[in-house]
Order: sequence, then structure tokens, then C-alpha cells
Amino acid sequence: MDFTTFKPDEMPADLWTTYGQLRDADPLKDNPQFDPHLVRLIATVRPDTRIVVASQANEPVAFWPMHMRPGKWARPLGGPFSDWHGPIIAPHAGICETDILEGAGLCGMTVHGFRSASLYDMPENLSVHGVHATDVSMGFENYLKHQKMLFPKHFKNIRRVTRNLEADFSSIEYNFNDDDPRALDWLIEKKRMQFQRTKRHDVLGAEWAQKYIDVLRHASGDRFGTKLMSLRLNGRIAAVELNLNSDRVMHGWLIAYDAEFGRYSPGYLLWHEGLKMMAEHGITEYDCGAGMEHYKKYYTNFMLPQGSGVLRTDRKSLSPSRIIGARWRAAEHIMPVRSREVMCKARRRMDQIAVSVTGRRARAKSLFGVIRQVGA
Repeated sequence: MDFTTFKPDEMPADLWTTYGQLRDADPLKDNPQFDPHLVRLIATVRPDTRIVVASQANEPVAFWPMHMRPGKWARPLGGPFSDWHGPIIAPHAGICETDILEGAGLCGMTVHGFRSASLYDMPENLSVHGVHATDVSMGFENYLKHQKMLFPKHFKNIRRVTRNLEADFSSIEYNFNDDDPRALDWLIEKKRMQFQRTKRHDVLGAEWAQKYIDVLRHASGDRFGTKLMSLRLNGRIAAVELNLNSDRVMHGWLIAYDAEFGRYSPGYLLWHEGLKMMAEHGITEYDCGAGMEHYKKYYTNFMLPQGSGVLRTDRKSLSPSRIIGARWRAAEHIMPVRSREVMCKARRRMDQIAVSVTGRRARAKSLFGVIRQVGA
């Protein structure tokens, strides 16, 4: 088995063709976040983007795009914006994920939304949890009828809220693909305010992240695009959701709503109407991403396994950050419960910084701020 690492703009055209063919042949990778077109877009804003290609008897059998970081370590493509990532491996290849990392000369990779080559073959050292998703291939009305039987109270409340909305507003406008740039600006501002309010790391603050959102919004491929869904009440924006989509799958990505309209549940209303519009446009699956299960359960009808943790190879890293990280994780297991919770929370915050802040000085400053919070 031979392994070659390419910069996206240096990978030969025939390999890009094979990459797309392998992805199209793998139903588990039928998600816009696995589209080769997305790799090209990210490469324009992240110069650390690389594609590891595994070949067997001169036949390419695996492709894995990622960000290669100092210390022979890798991070998921798209950093904190990658809800799904992992290699595309031909069924006959006979290799696993760590084989590819080893072949690329890497010590390991931190993953947070890992999708393996098989639904039943997740790397054993990763923690696995379910991600909610929605299948409307049976038709929206049939889908909705089934959900109403499962959650009658929720949908009764949606009907009540809708009546109130119609009584209080003369104009109610749902848009499946809002082309008003102010809607996207509104979404980004609301998300950044949310990060500040909840004291989470502002992943949208990095310059590359803002450029990434911009190139995504103006990009399209054969099986790739974005949809900016919105809800306006009397001309005012009440909720916006930016989604990635393939020809069959829509991936819920960034969403925000105006708390002033909170009594009308604008987030739920946009989701409800968005699924209907999605089905009308021939998109049959909605991927909700991880987290917020209590919020998502009303509109989903199946789950997908997702892995998180660290994939390691036999190579050793002498990078100070890798050594400190390993010792930090080891300390979590021997600390009292309260201290362990604080350390876990700090580590998750540091992971967010590690995947979103690329400059050394900026990263060091952000990490120092987290350490000061822990010590306070």
C-alpha cells in the first residue's frame, strides 16, 4: 500500500475524478460534508488542508482530506464547522483509518464527528453517540402524520402557535433559499452574540472562518450547495438557518432566532416549514447534527452513529502540546468529581480553540485565557 499526501491544488485531475466516484459509490458518505467540492473550497481559506491518498497496485482506494497541524497531528476538515468527517475507503481496500494516518506519517487525529467506513465498524477507542436525522422519502404528509402520533402534545402546540402568529402578523414569509445578504449577516451576528453570552469560544471570530462562510454561500457543485432558510414576520427576520445540501441530503448547520419572537417558537416553525419545502424540492433526508436531542426529537425518525475522541498511530509525538494534552486527559481520570468536571469543560474549550484558531500567537493567547479561568 502506497500513501501520498497532496495539497488540493496540486492533486492531479484523474485523482479528483476517482475521489468523486468513490464518494458517490458510498451511501454512508452521501452528505455534503464529504463532497470533494467542499475540500477545494476549504483549501482556499485554510492553507493547512491536505488530502491523503492510499493506492494499491497503482489504484487509488482511499481519500482522506484533513488539516495537518504541528506535531504530526491532524484535525477534521473544516475544523469546528465539520459535523461529519472521515475517510472514503473502497470496500476492497482492506485498510482502516489508523493505517491511513500511519501512512501519512501522522501520530494521530482528534475527531468529534467521525463517520467510519461501516455503520457497524467504529474504531473501538472512540466514544459513540447517536445523531438525529429525518427521512421524508415517504412524503411530507405521511411523515408528519407519523410524528404527530408520536408527539401529539408538541404538534398541538405548533398548531396553537401558528394560529397566534396568523392573528398577530399580517405578513408571514418563509423562504427556502433567501438571497438577501442581510439575512446571512443577521445569522452570523446572532451566533456570535450567543457564543459571547454562553461564554463559549467564538469559532466565527477567526478571519478564515468568515471567509469560509462567504465562499460557501456563493459556491455550488454537481451535488453540492447551500440553502439559507428564513422566516420573516412583518418584514422582520425572526429565524435563519444556513444549511449544506447535496442532491438528496440537507445538513442543518447554523441556526439562530430572535428571542423577541420566542413565544412563537420561530426555530421550530422554520424547521417544520423547512422540512416541507425540502421535500418539495426533492431532498429526502435532513441531518440534524449532534447535540440538543431534547429539541430535535420531535422532527426526527432515525439516528446515525457518530464517533468522537482520538485516533492514534504507533508513532510518537514530542510536541509539547500533545504531551500536555495526554497528561491532562490522564489527570481527569484520577481527580475528584468536581475537579474532573472543570477539567473536562476546559479541555473541550481548548479543543474548540485548537480546531478554530490557526495562528500560534492567537492560539497561545486563547489557551492561556482558558487556563486562567480554570485556575480562578
